[in-house]
Amino acid sequence: MSPTPLLRVTDLRIRFAGAATPAVDGLGFHINPGEAVALVGESGCGKSTTALALMRLLAPGATITGAAQFQDHDLLTLPERRMRALRGNRIGMIFQEPMTSLNPVQRVGAQIAEVVRAHTPLTAAAVRQRVLELLDLVQLPDPARRIDDYPHQFSGGQRQRLMIAMAIACNPDLLIADEPTTALDATVQAQILQLLDDLRRRLGMGLLLISHDLTVVSEWTDRVVVMHHGQEMESLPAADLFRAGQHPYTRGLIGASIRLGQDLHYRTDRLPEIRSRQAADGHWQFDLRRPAVAARPPAPAPATPVLAAENIAVRYPTPKGSHLAVDNVSFALVPGETLGLVGESGSGKSTLARAVMRLTQPTAGRILLHGQDVTTSGGTALAGLRRAVQMVFQDPYASLNPRHSIGAILETPLRVHERLTGAERRRRVRDILDQVGLPAQAVDRFAHEFSGGQRQRIGIARALILRPEVLVCDEPVSALDVSVQAQILNLLADLQSEIGLSMLFISHDLAVVQYVSDRVIVMRHARIVEESDHLNIWQHPQHAYTRQLIAPSGGRAAG
Repeated sequence: MSPTPLLRVTDLRIRFAGAATPAVDGLGFHINPGEAVALVGESGCGKSTTALALMRLLAPGATITGAAQFQDHDLLTLPERRMRALRGNRIGMIFQEPMTSLNPVQRVGAQIAEVVRAHTPLTAAAVRQRVLELLDLVQLPDPARRIDDYPHQFSGGQRQRLMIAMAIACNPDLLIADEPTTALDATVQAQILQLLDDLRRRLGMGLLLISHDLTVVSEWTDRVVVMHHGQEMESLPAADLFRAGQHPYTRGLIGASIRLGQDLHYRTDRLPEIRSRQAADGHWQFDLRRPAVAARPPAPAPATPVLAAENIAVRYPTPKGSHLAVDNVSFALVPGETLGLVGESGSGKSTLARAVMRLTQPTAGRILLHGQDVTTSGGTALAGLRRAVQMVFQDPYASLNPRHSIGAILETPLRVHERLTGAERRRRVRDILDQVGLPAQAVDRFAHEFSGGQRQRIGIARALILRPEVLVCDEPVSALDVSVQAQILNLLADLQSEIGLSMLFISHDLAVVQYVSDRVIVMRHARIVEESDHLNIWQHPQHAYTRQLIAPSGGRAAG
């Protein structure tokens, strides 16, 4: 006898005011108690919109029809007072962008405590103890010391763990997880997924997992619903995803995925890209194409580095002293080279990137651009660094001005650094939007009108529009589905061939790093523990931590 579903979604349709087509179009699925169901599909296909609709968190102006039966409640018609009693209590949610979901002026312990207080009668002491238990549960180092820190004092991966702690604070019956491990390195990702898996099995908690990582989905969920343009393309057991997916779009997603050990490298290979078009009868048609390598770039030769860091240290003040985030780190990047940077969340990768960009002032050491020290430079020298070295930030929403249109955001660097007419600037904006796979009409829209993956493409477009010599990429494709990820990685590879672009490429996705990098450095506890070329680092890792990173994640397929 089939169990009574914990959640049953029927004929869900969501349309935003002024939109030509629905964001979600007739979607239906169910989740049983203790079951994990995944929604996968390209950025903007309606995955996150579906999740927000179930939580009744969509902005005013959205029209929602259909039904979403949760236990004895239809979530789409429940009075707001009763919905508040469920939200955060019986239904928890892990949001896609942790920095924009956390209050920047409130200590993290207080933010988690607010959820506990809202739904339980615990005393203040018991609430604080529960918060410490939750921080320990999600493997945040030294909870007793970090409980009173602010969100900006944590790495991206650590902030994601804080969001998970908040979402599971009241042991919900249903947990909606929107890209819960996007910013996490491989070892922490496995720990978090194991944690979510243990919780749902022990508590009988249903899990709706939204992810672009097909390997994660196949290992950690029971069923998969594949979406495209708001519609279900296919639903199948997760364990069968790679071997039994039948729909052309499903097969395209699998073909566009890259995995560690595939022996693909950007100097000799391009990644398959999915091309879709809507036929006259309204059905979607899909092709999987692998672009040719237009010109194989020469391997980087010994040369004067375009960018170098010498003995960089960064120390942050804290209420209880200081924190050494980067400790005596050095590297050199020659023209046309990609240097991959991997390491656990909180190891200092993003802080190093910000120090190189002079967005965080190093405590010690030097930054060299074409051999010239720019560590403390201002005026023309600093402007030269800004022009030559651009950055793709880890959190796309926080790095885009919410009050400016996308067109204005992309035109601003051109206004500052180049002498162009208005027509020339607008043409450059149209060209770069096309290169990153966004429509021309995006120029008149604002950041909040785009999905997380689309916002990341805007961030990449802003960094590339000046045609820099060096691109510092902090998790540039972590928020992108595999089809768009392939397009962006192919674009970056082509730019390296065409203009000799150099990149410092930070990612927790080892398969992506293996594909894009000429050399790789591994960081742990603020220091470099290993450095080697892109072949040796994977085949003959020397440091125990590197071997731990490369080892299989230990993922367990759901049963």
